[in-house]
Amino acid sequence: MRGAIVLLTRGYPRVEWYEKLIKRNAHIYENFNKNLETQYPLIIFHEGNISQEHQNFIFQYERNADVRFIDISMHFRWPASIPLSAVKDHAFHPGYRLMCAFNCFHIWNYVKDFDYIMRVDEDCLIGELKYDIFKHMEDNSMDYLVSRFSQETHPLTNETLPPVAHSLLGDKWAESDYEQHNLWVPYTNLYVAKTALFLQPEVQEFLLKLTSDERFLTHRWGDHVTMGIILKAFSKPEKVSHIHNFIFYHGSHHCITQDGRAIEGLLSPREAEVFDCVETGKEPNHYIARELQAK
Repeated sequence: MRGAIVLLTRGYPRVEWYEKLIKRNAHIYENFNKNLETQYPLIIFHEGNISQEHQNFIFQYERNADVRFIDISMHFRWPASIPLSAVKDHAFHPGYRLMCAFNCFHIWNYVKDFDYIMRVDEDCLIGELKYDIFKHMEDNSMDYLVSRFSQETHPLTNETLPPVAHSLLGDKWAESDYEQHNLWVPYTNLYVAKTALFLQPEVQEFLLKLTSDERFLTHRWGDHVTMGIILKAFSKPEKVSHIHNFIFYHGSHHCITQDGRAIEGLLSPREAEVFDCVETGKEPNHYIARELQAK
């Protein structure tokens, strides 16, 4: 059984700016890898702008036994056929949209030699995992474990993606499957996936057609909601779950997730309702678990 821990990150002009990545790697070692007989490799995909000098700087702080930097800059070129003027909703910059396309489709070709991958983004710090999560996936015939499920709140995606997904998937997936009352969109900054699920020819064909549609970039059809559609269309509920006995922190959303539940952070009102969280008043859409409010 072959597993790997992956992320897509960026290069920085100054080595001090790799602090988050170095801290992320340290948490993976302390809370997971060091407790295993054989450590799992860390694969760091980057946009071709982490120089050897900067890699050497990162290695100075590295305790994981196997860390690999892989240049995927060929996937970070905005298509000449799509004028930037065609981009809708400028809340998401072009680099973010290309990142979604890589994490949605291109990544699977790079990890095809692994049975399972665990994505842990640069701004994610994992708590202790007292078991081999990849072995757990294999022993229990799981397709996908996620930190928690979320809601897609991007109006343009919600309006335009469902009919396209249905046209590509036919009877496997209906537009009604997109209802947002029940949380089913993976919070993809941290998940564990069986690669064979996403490498199936039918799934690859769907992903290729979806990411080749210029609206994937112009309308920001994210990898998280696309992955949720794939889980509904090609997996089974009993093969998909949240990660048990686990807590982690996601920096950009100030979010703490424990055993599949957000207990603090930036959430949609529906997510807050599902997780029984209340507003803190610290900033818009910031919530905390009701039982933690008084502490």
